[in-house]
Amino acid sequence: MLDSRPAGSYNGVVDDLRTGHIPHAVHAHSTELIAPDGLLRSPTELRKWFLSRRAIGGHEVGAYCGGGVSSSLLVFAGTLLGQRVGLFVGSWSAWERDPSLPVEQGSALSRSAAVDTDCV
Repeated sequence: MLDSRPAGSYNGVVDDLRTGHIPHAVHAHSTELIAPDGLLRSPTELRKWFLSRRAIGGHEVGAYCGGGVSSSLLVFAGTLLGQRVGLFVGSWSAWERDPSLPVEQGSALSRSAAVDTDCV
């Protein structure tokens, strides 16, 4: 699951137990897909970005944000690469309202040397 909100939202506030992210979600701020010229990054850069977040392959990949808007860019970029990315339409706003659903704070991604991000 890719969380496309800003890092502060993803990490959460220590004093508020209902802030943070869906457990095991990876921080993947959608603005990182935009190059300095305002256009979408190249396919090679996008593939590296998705690979570094373990979001390329035959496994299911989903995306969410605060309300379903910014995560749609992840869905679009994944489609350009041939990677299906599902959109969690309810997003964080629906998740955080349900007290029965767990919340995680801080970083959930530990990079592995086994993840190949060299897409020359």
